[in-house]
Amino acid sequence: MRVTVPLGLKKNYTAIVSELTEKDINNDIQYKEIKDILDTTPIANNTQLRFWQWMAEYYMCSEGEIYRAAIPAGLKPDTKHYGYKPKTEIRIRIAQQYQNEQELQKALNSLKKAPAQQQLLLNIIYLTTQDYKQFDDIKRAQLLNARQNSATTLNTLIEKGFIVAFEQQVSRIENNNTKKYDESKENINLSEHQQAAYDTINKLWQTKNVVLLHGVTSSGKTEIYSQIIKDVINSDGQVLFLVPEIALTTQLTERMKKILGENLGIYHSGFSDEERVEVYRKQLSDNPFKVIMGARSAIFLPMTQLKLVIVDEEHESSYKQQNPAPRYHARNAAIMLAQIANAKVLLGSATPAVETYYNATIGKYGLVTLTHRYGDVQMPDIEIIDIKECRRKKMYDGPFMDPLTDKIKHTLNENKQVILFQNRRGLAHYITCEDCAVSPTCPNCEVSLTPHIIRGNKFLSCHYCGYSTGMPDKCPECGSIKLTTTGIGTEKVQQETQKLFNGARVARLDTDTTRRKNAHQHIISDFAQHNSDILIGTQMVSKGLDFNNVALVAVLNADSLLTLPDFRSTERAYQLLEQVSGRAGRRQQQGTVIIQTYNTQHPIMQWVKEHDYLSFYNYTIKERQLLRYPPFVRMYTIVFKHKEKDIALHAAQYAQQILAKYFPQETSNVTEPLVSRIMNIYYQTIVLRIDNKVNIHQTRQIINYAIQQTTAQNMFKTVQFYVEID
Repeated sequence: MRVTVPLGLKKNYTAIVSELTEKDINNDIQYKEIKDILDTTPIANNTQLRFWQWMAEYYMCSEGEIYRAAIPAGLKPDTKHYGYKPKTEIRIRIAQQYQNEQELQKALNSLKKAPAQQQLLLNIIYLTTQDYKQFDDIKRAQLLNARQNSATTLNTLIEKGFIVAFEQQVSRIENNNTKKYDESKENINLSEHQQAAYDTINKLWQTKNVVLLHGVTSSGKTEIYSQIIKDVINSDGQVLFLVPEIALTTQLTERMKKILGENLGIYHSGFSDEERVEVYRKQLSDNPFKVIMGARSAIFLPMTQLKLVIVDEEHESSYKQQNPAPRYHARNAAIMLAQIANAKVLLGSATPAVETYYNATIGKYGLVTLTHRYGDVQMPDIEIIDIKECRRKKMYDGPFMDPLTDKIKHTLNENKQVILFQNRRGLAHYITCEDCAVSPTCPNCEVSLTPHIIRGNKFLSCHYCGYSTGMPDKCPECGSIKLTTTGIGTEKVQQETQKLFNGARVARLDTDTTRRKNAHQHIISDFAQHNSDILIGTQMVSKGLDFNNVALVAVLNADSLLTLPDFRSTERAYQLLEQVSGRAGRRQQQGTVIIQTYNTQHPIMQWVKEHDYLSFYNYTIKERQLLRYPPFVRMYTIVFKHKEKDIALHAAQYAQQILAKYFPQETSNVTEPLVSRIMNIYYQTIVLRIDNKVNIHQTRQIINYAIQQTTAQNMFKTVQFYVEID
């Protein structure tokens, strides 16, 4: 249960009591009294507490940080979002003394000289009464919306005592939707290939706790998930269904609601604090949702009968929590949660993470492969366009090479839809002075500012801290007016698209267009209903979306995916290109995918063209083994940060010397991350690559020892640090 404890003179902190003891207290310690007990029933169950303890140890953070991530802000009095208030609505009913036919008739007769009041009372009787025997109530708002009833007239009826208004608490989550579905009417018909995969999964679960479903895009993994979920519900179990992020839940939840009805609950960070509290409390009640679908934070919800965890698109980087702690990977954490709860796990992806597929090949996980698209639709035809060659021949218009332009026009003429992928938002990457080569940078972060335009107003913005300033008309360094943009973002692509394909309805899906609640849902729904012809987007458009009428998908510049300084850049590029390709031709017609690149000979282009995951995997796994990267080692990145660069650097160097004594070959030198200053805080990093055979607890003890020794030094006492795992 939650308690509040006064720490310091004024501050009250919330804690959770996980254990009681009869042991004698240490009289040398001045204990704080518990001020209040906030709960009358437990707010976390034993499975959760064991899971939190594992997370704290594995991800090298405190259990308090896990608690703060797990419990909704509306249940933590020491946060600014605390103050959960139940949602209420005003309802109307016939007054008790008039709840029979005789008395009601008298009331109506008394209102003959007030026809508006008489008519409203008749409306209320009609909407709330059945044969003058059963008297229900109705929402005041619903009553006023119906038949243009007047609020003034309604208040007069209340004053005369004919009707009563009362306040009633209602749920905000009501299945997170106003629609009601009868799940019994939605049948799941598995194809021959889906049925074989379903049977194999169940067979593998007899000997394996985790199974990977490697199914090509549009192979119908959702139908297999649905059948397995129904099996679990029928055996009175609960299911945790993880999806990478909110944008994915729009279409998927609608499909799952039709199948699961009111058994399905939704949970993600897009909800208000009050909605999150209500879902959390419902899961603690005697009538919890049987299935919870949500983004990574859903792993923290209480589940008393958890029997299955599904991680859809398990390869997605969105499952990784970056800031703040705990810096966990939801897929890996969910596997451990299932182990603690004695549940099974199903991982699904068309492009599995290298670590996941490796675990399947060595027998740690079961493996089921689904190579046929649903309805035997062919995989999309991939065309690679050489940007360099097109530019040499002057066959281009802005970001569009002529072959792509022709293909888009042909697709639109056939009344089909197009998706354009550009992995950068904004107008351009940055602006540069042609005379002195200076680019405006953020005053708080070590990054160039990105040009944007909103309602005709151009400005520069930092994608790290949110700083913005007006677009300069001359160079702030040398005063030159020769400012030019470098690179191209989704905003610029939208401008060029509207100019080049005049008359086409163009929509954009990126962080800037989806800031408002449910904005992503409206954009996706509009496109699905063909209210827009061309959808331009960043990685959001690659994430499992299913559109009937998309015949063409184009990647405007694939090279931006290949140059990131990350050992996973090849993997991420292949996954992204293959996933975005999968949005084309997902019904009865083969789709086309066009990839524009300067580097047509890169092996990724051939793997994507041939939809050849195995060649990609075999190449990558050999590279990882040769260069000592996961899954062959565990990686620990220790990050030191401070407002003074030298202090952060020297602290990291001090810790590095300690670590190098224990792990001389495994400890890197101190390095600056790609973005070394964010919000005027400087960062330095050390990377350890430790063989999997080395004891994991011993490794963590040494890392903690090095950090403790460092922060014990007077000059480093104000240095902050954290550890990134894997």
